[in-house]
Amino acid sequence: MIRVNRKEVPLSVLNEINHLLTQLRHLSRNQQNIIESNEDGDFVFYAKDRDPKSRFYFIVEKFEQNPTDLITYFTTRILPVSETKIEEKLRSRNSNETIHDFENWISLVLSYNNINLNPGDQFDKIYEQEFYDLFEIIDEDADQNPFELKKQLLFYDFLEVINKKLEYHKNEEGISEILVESKELQIKLSILTKKTAIKRLSKVMSMIRKKGISFLKEIMTEVKKALLKRAIDFGFDNWGKMIDYFN
Repeated sequence: MIRVNRKEVPLSVLNEINHLLTQLRHLSRNQQNIIESNEDGDFVFYAKDRDPKSRFYFIVEKFEQNPTDLITYFTTRILPVSETKIEEKLRSRNSNETIHDFENWISLVLSYNNINLNPGDQFDKIYEQEFYDLFEIIDEDADQNPFELKKQLLFYDFLEVINKKLEYHKNEEGISEILVESKELQIKLSILTKKTAIKRLSKVMSMIRKKGISFLKEIMTEVKKALLKRAIDFGFDNWGKMIDYFN
């Protein structure tokens, strides 16, 4: 986020910035499986569509207090803003209007993702849902909190086994895309909610499954050999279910 010396900014403005960021972070966190947010840059807030083929983004560039009405306005750069055109819009809005714009942008991204134009798109969603149901997380805090450390470590090792197997096949068609998705999940595991982590894992497993059942069984055999004992030791029942699924 752009650097702000809070003691040189009116408290009312700081409260508006805090209100805005709290809501944008919450909305972003709930949709971590489809969008990525970032505050490490010369902007207030930045989010983009996770689809590598997409150029959709939502950027809050700066803020300014109007000297007349003393309302804090946020300058945003958004692509897209409607269903009718794919074009960037520059806007200056108050905090609540900006939050509404972000909600609308997320809704557009979701709508695009729900369109099935290619024959395989429908299978992607079916397979992802099947894996997600297999890993179902019933924890009350699944939408808000990450896995505890020991489960993050197991999750990390699970992905490490998958990645090594994918690396072995990386010259085959479509494998590099799966590897990118799996490695990104592994890197960001510590900052993802439980629900989002499982959704992303479900996507990785779905992509592997689309390469063929024999390839899926090959990978799961390696996973079983490496992680079955650790999964039991950790009491991570969901992983046990996952491994048993392929017996």
